[in-house]
Amino acid sequence: MIQLIKKDICFNIRQVIFGLLASIFFASIIFDSERFSIMAILMVPSLLFSFLVGKMCYMEDRRSVYNLLKSLPISKKYIVISKYIESYLTIILGCVILEIFNIIAAYFKKPQYPLLSNISLIILSAIIIYNSFYLFLNFKYNYSQAQKTIYIIIILYFSSLYIYKYTHQYMQQMFTETQIGLISIGVSITFSIFLCLKSIKAFQNKE
Repeated sequence: MIQLIKKDICFNIRQVIFGLLASIFFASIIFDSERFSIMAILMVPSLLFSFLVGKMCYMEDRRSVYNLLKSLPISKKYIVISKYIESYLTIILGCVILEIFNIIAAYFKKPQYPLLSNISLIILSAIIIYNSFYLFLNFKYNYSQAQKTIYIIIILYFSSLYIYKYTHQYMQQMFTETQIGLISIGVSITFSIFLCLKSIKAFQNKE
């Protein structure tokens, strides 16, 4: 499985570099205005996912590449699992990039990204759900169907802000700030595992 992840990175190195550059650009907006920080927390991991995982899904959707994958002496479930692992790696890498900019911002006494805040954890949870649903559609149907989910991330972004705004006070009475964020992360990971299992089954049945 590690070899599959290495293969995706090596075959797609140019897109990986473009994704890193685009993510760094979005992360740098914290120096311009703090009000864009939430947008950057959404966009940085999403761009990395699009450039790395999304591009590989596009390449593997070609019949010749798909037939090559089928001929490899490796279980289809590992192909699916490797993509889900990559989706989590893009989120982790995105958070690392944002934290590096936090260190730079602290040095220059600029605003920092609230990565451990409640709203940030909810947005990261929404990204986990989006990435997992994208991969599910890709493995069950094809790349073009998965691409239609771009509208979902826009809806998830505004939904996260809306839900946070109108349930924040009520949720605070039941849980602490940290608990709310961790619960949302836990729910999204559970849903992601469920979709991963469904993706494995769909991909194994796919001709």
